[in-house]
Amino acid sequence: MKLLSTTILIIAAFVAFEAGAQSPNSQALADARALAEINRIVGLWSSRIEIGPCAGGPRSTLRGMNQFHLGGTLTETGSPPPSTRGPGYGVWRWNRNTQRYDARMQFLRYLPDGSFDGVTDIHRQIRLSFDGNGFEDEIVARLLNPDDSLRVELCGRATASRVPILN
Repeated sequence: MKLLSTTILIIAAFVAFEAGAQSPNSQALADARALAEINRIVGLWSSRIEIGPCAGGPRSTLRGMNQFHLGGTLTETGSPPPSTRGPGYGVWRWNRNTQRYDARMQFLRYLPDGSFDGVTDIHRQIRLSFDGNGFEDEIVARLLNPDDSLRVELCGRATASRVPILN
């Protein structure tokens, strides 16, 4: 993680220098540090999700993989069979007020016969661990019918670990 933060810091400082600064000044370095902090979530994450109806009822345990990209996009896939859902795509941003990441993603759902069954729209609030190698996630998922009407709202939590290059 330190290597990623350092690399982002160096790249941001170089970009600021190339953009017209004669030498890296304190503002450019401050901007680079802020950019490195915002992008701490960038990388591949393995998560365990517990989710169920917000109004109460049985909860399901799922697995997921999330890839947070520089620039604020993300891709996701989960443990339900691929025939029942498509890949997840989304966006993320750092929220200075809450000191958390806000994310929204969606994926398409399918019935066993392959027909379209609607969209799952997921809103997330993510709190990164101090060391940047784990996060906790509060989730609200809205399962929408094919006509975009609400079928059910699900609430849950997830914990995730950064997938390292080497163990």
